[in-house]
Amino acid sequence: MEEKTLPWQGTWSEKRRITDQPAAKRAASLGAHFLLGFVTGGVRVFGTWGPFGVAMAARAGGGAGGALCALGAAAGYILSGGLDWALRYWAALVLVFTASFLLRDSRLMLKSWFMPVLTAGIMALTGALDLISRRELLQTAVGIATETILSGIGAYLFRMALSTEPIREERDELRRAAGGVLLLCCVLMALARLTIPGVLCVGRVGAVFCVMAAAFGGGPGSGALTGVILGLAMDICQGGAPLFTICYSFAGLMAGAMKRQGRLFFLLVWLAADTLGVFWNWTPDPGLPALYESFAASVVFLVLPASAMRELTALARRPRAGDGEAGVRAYTARRTGELAAAFRELYDAVRINAE
Repeated sequence: MEEKTLPWQGTWSEKRRITDQPAAKRAASLGAHFLLGFVTGGVRVFGTWGPFGVAMAARAGGGAGGALCALGAAAGYILSGGLDWALRYWAALVLVFTASFLLRDSRLMLKSWFMPVLTAGIMALTGALDLISRRELLQTAVGIATETILSGIGAYLFRMALSTEPIREERDELRRAAGGVLLLCCVLMALARLTIPGVLCVGRVGAVFCVMAAAFGGGPGSGALTGVILGLAMDICQGGAPLFTICYSFAGLMAGAMKRQGRLFFLLVWLAADTLGVFWNWTPDPGLPALYESFAASVVFLVLPASAMRELTALARRPRAGDGEAGVRAYTARRTGELAAAFRELYDAVRINAE
């Protein structure tokens, strides 16, 4: 028997889809909060410090999403460094979430600077308490200062990167882009803890692939800049000499200059430059895994379909004039200047004829 419904009613299946859709979006949002907390909680700077999990929890706020983000960060911390190491960051997570929950209706929460400053203060406080039990006071103090600065900057940039508010000014556009880059660095730094049979580091293979895409799409400048950023992220994740910063930036610069010669020649130049960068280290252990990782990323880059390559490299290209808010303002200023010049010429012509 056919189901009858009134004009303003849908079938039961339609109503279920309407009802379940917000619930599915809510569940996906909560899951994303947990995943972001877990990923950033697994990031360690110089092998000892972990500022980004607390920074992500500060961005998430004091609601259900913030609670799940804090739980994800707590899980990331304990899996990354064990219970003894994670206890300090658990205390910071509790303090950040409690402050966000108690002040969730306050006007201070609307200020973009409030949670970053509060997060940095909490990290400095918990770090000072931890400093008492350490013997190497100077080294620990420098690490805590670094962690405090990174947690505050991270909380601010994560907020900008994941904000759904429309961009009104050019500086907001730049800060959102910087937040996206920081989030990408955190993902790659977390993946850097995964190795395929002790040879290939998953995070560094991903970093090499990203630098290749930036160099092939944006040229030598974009390749060198991306190489410096992602190479620095890999170096501070591992600790030690800036090997990956040198290799990625130099290879991105040299290969980016050859981007018009095709993918194969581009990759040959990349591998040659990367090899030079590895052996410039001049140590008994020249960092041969970096060569293996570059080769693995090169294979993926070479076999990538042309359609996917176009979409990927388009992200690295600089916006043309007229694109984005800055381009709109430049276009408006140029057109206004042209109109002003036209009216000036018209005024001069009328004045000459009148005389």
